[in-house]
Amino acid sequence: MIQIEKLKEFCAAHEHLLVYGAGQFSWTVLPFLSTRGYVPEAILVSGKPATSEYTKNIPEYRVADFPRKRGSRYGIVLALQEMYHNEVKTRIRQHFGDDADIFVLRDGDIDRLMNILGQSQNLWDSNSLDE
Repeated sequence: MIQIEKLKEFCAAHEHLLVYGAGQFSWTVLPFLSTRGYVPEAILVSGKPATSEYTKNIPEYRVADFPRKRGSRYGIVLALQEMYHNEVKTRIRQHFGDDADIFVLRDGDIDRLMNILGQSQNLWDSNSLDE
């Protein structure tokens, strides 16, 4: 079961919140965070940034291109398959150094969030996000 309280605490503890991933996993994480008042300032990706209906007006950046503010602390939520976590963590550490904390969502956590979100057609407006 996802540790929702820990995710909320992580988000609340970071003035600069980012989500890594712009695929199906982030399409689940973004509305979940949004309904709890946490809208990331950016989405980080590995490839070419693109905007989709699920990312709304949140800008996308390749990790290396993200305009980080030196001395700021970033909270980064990983929203992608577990098999890519180590590679992504390395990329994040190369760009952010010690200025980033990473919250890892496992595949099972994402499945749980999908179940919480249910069959809503518009995930951003779902009212069924409580456990």
